[in-house]
Amino acid sequence: MRTTTQFKHRIVRDLAWAISSPPLVDLTAEGMKGASRSWCEQQSALFHEHLRQLDDDPNPLMEQLGPRPTPRLGKYFENLVAYWLASSQQFDLLARNVQIRNATQTLGELDFLVKNRSTGRVSHWEVAVKFYLRLGAAESLLSWHGPNKRDTLGRKITHLIEQQARRTNHPTTQDLLATKGIVVDDVFLFVKGRLFHPLAEIETPIGESQNEDVRIHPNHLRSWWCTVSEFSHFAAAKQLDWQALSKPNWLVDQTGLRIGETVTPWPQLVERCKSVPTYVVGMLGDQEMDRGFIVPDSWPI
Repeated sequence: MRTTTQFKHRIVRDLAWAISSPPLVDLTAEGMKGASRSWCEQQSALFHEHLRQLDDDPNPLMEQLGPRPTPRLGKYFENLVAYWLASSQQFDLLARNVQIRNATQTLGELDFLVKNRSTGRVSHWEVAVKFYLRLGAAESLLSWHGPNKRDTLGRKITHLIEQQARRTNHPTTQDLLATKGIVVDDVFLFVKGRLFHPLAEIETPIGESQNEDVRIHPNHLRSWWCTVSEFSHFAAAKQLDWQALSKPNWLVDQTGLRIGETVTPWPQLVERCKSVPTYVVGMLGDQEMDRGFIVPDSWPI
């Protein structure tokens, strides 16, 4: 993966990360395609010159996203993908956030309708960015929980495959697309993020999944999570300056960037982590050296 630290502007790094980072999962469900690691790297290379130009002048990107990106990380990620698709020479962005309604209710929406210029095929894209902590066997999608625990990777992927990705099959959707003169050829799932392994098991390899349609991507971005008590010993050995990350600053390496938020003194950071899961980075000067989630000792209760 191309390193994002070659870019000096955070917003340009975020866009580069959205394109080049490895997928969170491998998806092989019938009638659907998923982004592969090699495909993401290829798209990053094709878009590199545009990213370099944005790093010289990020105003076109900032004008679309706004000077203060939304703290809603999923929406921010979607906005980054929308800018890429609209600016890429490989794709035509035909429509975004297409609302599907019948006479009585809203049935949902399609994230993107995208035409591949080289093949002429039209794809329904569903995109997501997720961060999950592991509780249990690494191979099981149900072992991966969001910081609030109720959200799981298994639940998200099931909803993505069985609900969101199937919306183009609904008669109401097909009628709507017909009025626009659009025929969808396939579904494309674009899921990025990071997975956090227990601190003592950070190097655990991912075995074979029992789900034939989806598995954890073997090259997913990975970090660690630990409890406050565990972190106290870990931090003493590391001797780094630890800082909490707020959304939407969760995506990229912080090297050379100003965090853009007040650095929380160590005692207050520890107190915060005792009550709420907290995403942190360990800095040595302006270099990011480590990152992970610190959770209360009682988590996941």
